[in-house]
Parts: sequence; structure tokens; C-alpha cells
Amino acid sequence: MKLIIVNGDTATGKTWLVSKLNANLGYDTFEKDAWKEHQYDKLRKKPGLFLWLRIEQAAWRELYATTYQHVLENAPLLIEGNFGSSRRRKLKGIVGGADVREIFCYADSKVIAQRYRDRNGRGERHAGHRDEWWGAVVWLDQMCARLGWHWVRPLSIGEAFYGVETTDISKIDYKAIVVFVTRTPESDRSNT
Repeated sequence: MKLIIVNGDTATGKTWLVSKLNANLGYDTFEKDAWKEHQYDKLRKKPGLFLWLRIEQAAWRELYATTYQHVLENAPLLIEGNFGSSRRRKLKGIVGGADVREIFCYADSKVIAQRYRDRNGRGERHAGHRDEWWGAVVWLDQMCARLGWHWVRPLSIGEAFYGVETTDISKIDYKAIVVFVTRTPESDRSNT
């Protein structure tokens, strides 16, 4: 079973990368934000804080359940989200001996903050995410990053890791990412 985890902080290009990989590889995909957006659409209104938190937790449960099901079926899966360190233990317990490949997206903290402001200003994200609440949190997260502390870090669950610097999307070597994703554990070992 191959599990591709696209991890990274807010506004680092995870969703963009997942959509490209999905179009290229055709793996089943679980995008946490897309799942939440479906729940928001059912509400037909913006959730308040407590409902937002319940949907957030339900999204994580659904991600874990989907991952577990794909492990049982030995079916490849691509998952995407902001995997803080608290998520590592749970995912590690689910994936067992799967071929886990983590792609970690990161960017300059000033660029992340600007992307966040820009997408909020353009209304690109579903209103249910309530991004207007989180601007201060994103700002604080980026200030901490400048001091060397990061809320979202690589999970280091499997042996295969690929860091993608996304400050300038045009400089991303997408072909190298596809090679990384499609390699086998045997070919990884033979090239080390």
C-alpha cells in the first residue's frame, strides 16, 4: 500500500500540489479542507466556533478512517492537511508497514502571510473555513517560524521524505516529485 502525505503549513501550496498529483496519478485522494467544505455546504450557513471545531475534529476522524480503509484494501491513497505533531502518533498507528511518502511543503514566512491575506481578500476559500478568525493565528505562527519554532513539521512516519520549497511556485520541480511518489521502497534502498 502506498500512502502519500502532503503536509505543510497554511498557504504553502498543498492543495495545488495535490490537485496536480491527483490529475497525474489517479490515486484516491482525501483533502481535509474539501471534506469540511462539503459539510459547510450542508449547513447552508457559516458555522459558529463550536460547530466549526466539531467539523474540524470530524474531518480528522474521516481522514483516519479513510486511511485505515485504504491500508486494509492495500489501495494507494493521497492525503493532505496541516499535520501538527499531535497527528503523528495516530497516523503512525494506522499505516503499519505501508510505503509512506511524505511531501512537506514550506515557504518563506512573509510569503505565507501574504498568500493568506491575498486569498482572504479575493474570497478564494470557502466561507465556512472562517479564515477571518485565523489571521492573528497565522501571523503568530509565522513570527514563531522566524524564531525557528514551527507548529507544522514533517511527520517522519515513513522512510521516504521530500521537502518542497514553495515560495516561488514556478521553481518547483514537479517531475522530481512525481518520480519520488512513484518510486518503490526497493528502488529507494538501491539509490542510497
